[in-house]
Amino acid sequence: MLYVRLEANGANLGRMYNTGFDLQVLSAFGIRGYPAPAPAPAPGIKRIKWQLPPMDVMKVNVDGSAAGTMSGGGIFRDSFSVCRGCFAMSLGSGFAFEAELATSLHAIGIAHDFGWTGLWMECDSLYVVQTLTSKNPVIS
Repeated sequence: MLYVRLEANGANLGRMYNTGFDLQVLSAFGIRGYPAPAPAPAPGIKRIKWQLPPMDVMKVNVDGSAAGTMSGGGIFRDSFSVCRGCFAMSLGSGFAFEAELATSLHAIGIAHDFGWTGLWMECDSLYVVQTLTSKNPVIS
């Protein structure tokens, strides 16, 4: 059995804004999205210290992007902060939510393939975390 702990980095710092199509996809999941406002300056920079995972747990930080074409990647580290692997992939055309979700699912698949039964995954999409932790996720 694979145990996964999910966190959304910076989820309490504000909102993620979406395109019209992203809002339709999120609505299908029952998640409220927000239309994109005019760009604003960054509110500030906050220093974050990386936390080691517990023994027998692998930690992966994943990120997806959809600037023109979708892509994503992640890095796996053990409880000694040793890099145990990383990946990057091109995902074709699509939207940010799809890139984040596909990258997260790929990381879970890698952990399963390597037999890492404890996985702590960090990603910067609160919507992905909500989707993966939902008792009734609907992905079509």
